[in-house]
Amino acid sequence: MNTLAKIACGISDNLATRVAAVALKEQKKLLLAPREMPFSAIALENMHKLATLGVIIAPPVMGYYSDASSLEDMEKFIIGKWYDVLGIPNELYTRWK
Repeated sequence: MNTLAKIACGISDNLATRVAAVALKEQKKLLLAPREMPFSAIALENMHKLATLGVIIAPPVMGYYSDASSLEDMEKFIIGKWYDVLGIPNELYTRWK
């Protein structure tokens, strides 16, 4: 949430926040995967601000329909969903039909 807050406020004091600042400036796809739960009101405000700027907010959340039976299946599902959002072709998981 610290990095997400820095990005939302335009602070680019390390490589990750600098990359995010440049992606926003150049209107490139930027995906953030916040993992702390539950989300505080401040974190939700920061996520909302970034979402309105075009940032993709995609926490690593399992779908009940994923049929994951191992940690590897769970990992493939989450990474596959991120790839889908970014337009990266993959066959990491079986899509919902």
